[in-house]
Amino acid sequence: MEPIPQLMLRLGVRAIEAVSERLAESGHEDVKSAHAKALGLAAAGDASIAEMAQAADMTKQGMCYLVDYLETRGYVALEPHPRDRRAKRVRVTEKGVAVHQESVVAMEHLVEKWRSDVDPEDWAAFERVLRRLADGGEP
Repeated sequence: MEPIPQLMLRLGVRAIEAVSERLAESGHEDVKSAHAKALGLAAAGDASIAEMAQAADMTKQGMCYLVDYLETRGYVALEPHPRDRRAKRVRVTEKGVAVHQESVVAMEHLVEKWRSDVDPEDWAAFERVLRRLADGGEP
């Protein structure tokens, strides 16, 4: 029997692959999973690179690399930050919004496929436990 951590990693890989495939099919093969994650953080609001890095649990340098990549391809733009004159705010462009939406749709389709493959009671139990764990609680 495969250990739980390996099963969790496999599900994560399947989710990343689903998003990558959807983005490639929609003409955004240059956006990988790390870029999609950065776009999602930027889409959440007035975030600086440092705030995005903290939310992603990565270095500012790493997030700066992702943002630079996205900016040169037109997915985000940098603007003066409204709360910090020293920082730049990362704003998602129309092109970036489209990619972010494609990522969300890819995940929604994958979850619906998984849901349709599982008994409804089992799915409800899985979802309850998953939410508790994601929120830092005990199952």
